[in-house]
Amino acid sequence: MIKNIREFFKLFNVRLVEKNHLTFVRVKNIDVGTDLLKKLLYFFTDKKTALFLSGGKTPKNFYKSLAAEKKLKIGEAGIVDERVGSAGYKNSNEKMIKDTGLLSFFKENKIPFHSMLGLYPNDIDSSFARLLSDFSKKIAIMGIGEDGHIA
Repeated sequence: MIKNIREFFKLFNVRLVEKNHLTFVRVKNIDVGTDLLKKLLYFFTDKKTALFLSGGKTPKNFYKSLAAEKKLKIGEAGIVDERVGSAGYKNSNEKMIKDTGLLSFFKENKIPFHSMLGLYPNDIDSSFARLLSDFSKKIAIMGIGEDGHIA
């Protein structure tokens, strides 16, 4: 039985690279990385998992795939990277996530989603503090652009 992420990657013959106290996974291309990430999420997540989502171009197709496959099992989700603007703003990361179908998947499966848009800072702080304290598993999907921009 797989007990941790290192054993998971070993099962799939994935090479881990250690650098500056961080562990990196190198993949041939974004499709291989997306497939591996989905397998990882499907294996390790459950109703005790809080999933934190970032925006940008990097995770967009990944979110579409999660929404289409309808296999993700989590307790709650929230967005941790947003651009300033009103709800539905054309460059909004939340709008991008909505457009992928992932928010509809959450709604259909009664998975609460915590938005940053329209909330006061105290509401955001208390909402995310509760997610961090109430869930034993926390996972964040963060994008890294080709230019090195990290969301």
